[in-house]
Amino acid sequence: MTTAFEGLPLYDDLPLDASAPADSNWGVFGERDELGCLNFLSPEGVVAAAGLVRDGKVFRLDTRLGFNDPPFFGRAQVRHTIVKLGEVSHDDVIDNFNTQEGSQWDGLAHYGLASRRAFYNGVAPEEVRSGPGGRLSIHNWADKMVGRGVLIDVYGWRLKHGRAVDPLTDEVYTLEEIKAALSEQAGRITPGSMLLVRTGWLETLQALSVEERRTIAAQRMPPVIGLEPSREMAAWLWDNRVAALGVDNTSVEPLPAGDELRGALHLQADGAATACRLVHVHLRLRCFAGKLATPTTSRKPPPCLRCSRPIVIAAHDQPVRPSEGDERGRAQGRAGAQP
Repeated sequence: MTTAFEGLPLYDDLPLDASAPADSNWGVFGERDELGCLNFLSPEGVVAAAGLVRDGKVFRLDTRLGFNDPPFFGRAQVRHTIVKLGEVSHDDVIDNFNTQEGSQWDGLAHYGLASRRAFYNGVAPEEVRSGPGGRLSIHNWADKMVGRGVLIDVYGWRLKHGRAVDPLTDEVYTLEEIKAALSEQAGRITPGSMLLVRTGWLETLQALSVEERRTIAAQRMPPVIGLEPSREMAAWLWDNRVAALGVDNTSVEPLPAGDELRGALHLQADGAATACRLVHVHLRLRCFAGKLATPTTSRKPPPCLRCSRPIVIAAHDQPVRPSEGDERGRAQGRAGAQP
């Protein structure tokens, strides 16, 4: 499929402007752009992705609110209350909802580049605010998050080949392993693809006892398996015109990540320093990968129609960060917070 992105620079040709940070895509989509790599999502890509539907099966990819008790990184536990309105009527109230506690997309204002005191496209911290006029809010994504989903079951690939793997350590899935799993599982990346990578972290964590999970959560930076946080990984994602990346761990890259996340994909790819718009999102990929791509089955994980949408906060006329919420293949976004 011919795309409008063929004329864009390769990673090695970035940045366009010598005054921009090294390896950054600032200005590639325009000086005022607030979408980053979500620009790779297109109407043509949506039509092509819709044509992938064969069996009509629907998969939820969200983690439930409060799945980890207590939450990691000192975050507050969400509270759900059912309020009685009358004899046969009720409301639901959710308090203490930290959008990083469950499944969610990270916005382009989640992490910036400290050395520049700036976010994607040079946006200053003062420009990031709630309500009208705020920059880098995900209200810009409201009609964008639909496209071709591609599953890479690198955890299942390691198990199949008898390679040791412990998702509750800071092990690294290398770029070569990601490529090998994609190739063996007959996967193919096209411009605008949204990658879903199964690391095995979430299902391993949830198999532990409550006390074991609480012990891990009490650590300042619990060890997490993740993707190789290298320039080569960022280049591969950019040069393949990947729109977004979903994973089933806390951070994309391994944790602990070292000196204040320096060099981590989290920092490189949230639009501050490098070209890629990555996603920090806990996805229940075992539901998808575990049923279609485990070592006990020869069936390959097919590409899919992948959707997510923000929810609008009327007071600001802006959506909050889309939690992967009711993400049933054509996901309904659950409440989150901007940016």
